[in-house]
Amino acid sequence: MGIGRVQETMEGVNDAFKKAHIPLPLPTATTVTDKNRREAGEQMVMKLNGDRMKQILSQVAKDEYDLRVNDLYDFCFGDFYTRSGLSLKDRELVVFGAIAALGGCEAQLRSHIGANLREGTTKAQLVDALRVMLPYLGFPRTLNAMNQVTQLTKDSK
Repeated sequence: MGIGRVQETMEGVNDAFKKAHIPLPLPTATTVTDKNRREAGEQMVMKLNGDRMKQILSQVAKDEYDLRVNDLYDFCFGDFYTRSGLSLKDRELVVFGAIAALGGCEAQLRSHIGANLREGTTKAQLVDALRVMLPYLGFPRTLNAMNQVTQLTKDSK
């Protein structure tokens, strides 16, 4: 989505907070340090994906490992998934929506649909999230995401 969109959005959020008399900056939600972010990220990945992720990681080429694994552990899961403020279930639902909005990320979308289901999000909640996002995503991305939800939940009706 790009930093330009994030910056514009955060400026709007900050303006809304100021109007609501919410003091800025907000308290930090960070729970890791530079020294433990990789370990915390790895623990989070394993919690969400378990043995399936171990199998996937065993197939990553050595020259791709930093980008595919270490950066993912450190940045995505270490820095962001370990933050306070949202439950893991809520965080997964937000990530599901963001990845659906990007489009063309079916493998990652399937992974996060699975994590949502393991965290207790129901198929109906995923479908409802897509329905809410439809005006923003458009039909092609919404239907592509719906196809992934359908495929991953067809046995759990």
